[in-house]
Amino acid sequence: MVNELDSRTIGSLRFPLAVMVVAIHSYISIDGWSYSEIANMGVGANVVQFFMMAIGHVLSHIAVPTFFLISAYLLFNNFGDGDVSVWKRKLSSRLKSLVLPYIIWIILYVLWLAILDYKTILECGLVEWVQAHGGLSCFWCCKTWNLERVDLWGNPATASAPILVPLWFLRDLIVCVFVFSPIFFALFKCRNSKSLLVIGLVLLSFLYCTQTSLYLPGFSSHTLFYFGIGAAMALQNTSITELFSRHKYLIWGLFLVLFVVEVALDGHNTVVGNIIYPFYVMLGVISVINVFSVSGLMWGGQKYTFFIFAFHFFVLPLVGMAIIKTMKLVTGCADVNSVSFVNEFPFLVIVEYCLKIGLTVLLCMGIYALLNRWFPKLSNFLCGR
Repeated sequence: MVNELDSRTIGSLRFPLAVMVVAIHSYISIDGWSYSEIANMGVGANVVQFFMMAIGHVLSHIAVPTFFLISAYLLFNNFGDGDVSVWKRKLSSRLKSLVLPYIIWIILYVLWLAILDYKTILECGLVEWVQAHGGLSCFWCCKTWNLERVDLWGNPATASAPILVPLWFLRDLIVCVFVFSPIFFALFKCRNSKSLLVIGLVLLSFLYCTQTSLYLPGFSSHTLFYFGIGAAMALQNTSITELFSRHKYLIWGLFLVLFVVEVALDGHNTVVGNIIYPFYVMLGVISVINVFSVSGLMWGGQKYTFFIFAFHFFVLPLVGMAIIKTMKLVTGCADVNSVSFVNEFPFLVIVEYCLKIGLTVLLCMGIYALLNRWFPKLSNFLCGR
């Protein structure tokens, strides 16, 4: 049963976690900057890159794992003995809150891209344009990155997403809910023996810490670990805030140490940083839940969370282009992404990154407010409510 502190903490976390997701996708690529040549890039470029790495490549990466954990915690909350009526109610609810918004948002994004790219469609044809954007695979896996990354066993660990990239979270969550939730229920709802619980947690931890690749898009050891931890706590009637508050000062200290190390190593974008990455994220998830449970911080933006998460990819490129044009006018420099520009105006580039995040979030909030005022049923449908 979710207690009052758990509920308040989870509610207060949602908005800042959504902003972290925007921060990940707002990362500014500086032409000619290479991590391997960091010593030769100049003080200004190094300061800017380390600032953006700290926010976009390291700190913000605790957001989605936290979402997975609390999603499982809420799914299995008040689950009882898991009879047919409970499963029917829970899964029916997730069809409305996960599957339908997932499909609708991808369709909307494809239409949005078509509007922006209408000249190409007129020249090449609609069928060719759709095929170039992945065809039906745009609903599951048409974007890939980290093509050279491998797990500790040397197997490919390529990341993937549907055409609306942030929705890889919903895709993986759908797999967890509709494929793995019965398995987690069987493992973690132990009555007479804790052996299955221990075996399940050990297996998930092993897959996660070794970052073992599961090959199939939508199936991730990273995802399963946090979803499994949330499921285990809920099915064992464990308070998320009470459990994570134990030894909180030690955990905060370890988190800060690994945070500094990960920033120095550019997170999971380097070999050593990638080995440390799972442990850093795990401490980060515990720490952020601790901070909000202890401080009592509350945000008024909870209702905007899902819309920001799904919609920011629509407007983020437009916001970025507007900021770049403004910077060019202000500075008179044609290439504001060059190393020489960043070395000359490092503070301005940091402001650009922060503005890109802030304006995108505010624009999403404004559009949602208008949509919710004029078409409340539509806004509720788009947000899975």
